[in-house]
Amino acid sequence: MIRSHTRAGRPALVCERIMGDDLLTRLSSKPWLVLNVAGTLGRAHAAMHSHPAPDSLPELRDELGRRIESAKALPQNFAADALDRLQRLPAGDRLCHGDFHPANVLGTLRAPVIIDWGDASRGAPSADVARTLLLLRLGELPPDTSARMRTLTAIGRGMLTRRYLAVYRHRASQGLARLEDWMFVRAAARFNEEIEVEYPRLQRLLEGSPPMAAT
Repeated sequence: MIRSHTRAGRPALVCERIMGDDLLTRLSSKPWLVLNVAGTLGRAHAAMHSHPAPDSLPELRDELGRRIESAKALPQNFAADALDRLQRLPAGDRLCHGDFHPANVLGTLRAPVIIDWGDASRGAPSADVARTLLLLRLGELPPDTSARMRTLTAIGRGMLTRRYLAVYRHRASQGLARLEDWMFVRAAARFNEEIEVEYPRLQRLLEGSPPMAAT
């Protein structure tokens, strides 16, 4: 259960404590469940985006702008392009998680529970999906990830990502407008997290992204 709340004059979320393994841990022990896990992710994310966000949550576009402007390792030409795209993309009013990936989903495949809502915001579903796609395709695994899991991840990333996106599109009440532009913005904002091993992957994505279409 999640409730909007105010603490010391600032918006906050009060969350119930949930016990159990996350879906990434489950995949590490049962990799043959990759399509099931991907389906669960797609259904849960689409269900989340069916809800309007509380007015007390921050605007996602504002937060992304701050991250891009403060990303020291982001080349200036990409920063300028990302900020320009961001200004021309729709704001949206849906509940966005901000860090939705298998390690932040607990519970069963049929009854998942989403955790870690510290980056929750009000925004466009496409922006939230773009973040998830970025993590599934390019995200660096935690340092304590086993060699076995790293091998399985390298093999299964594409399968997991394609299935997640297909299920999301089937279940979502809204289409994923301007997804490629949101991917560009999200990749630029990811530099702010200073995960140096990801920089080459992120830069290749930025370099290969088509120009934003006229609006």
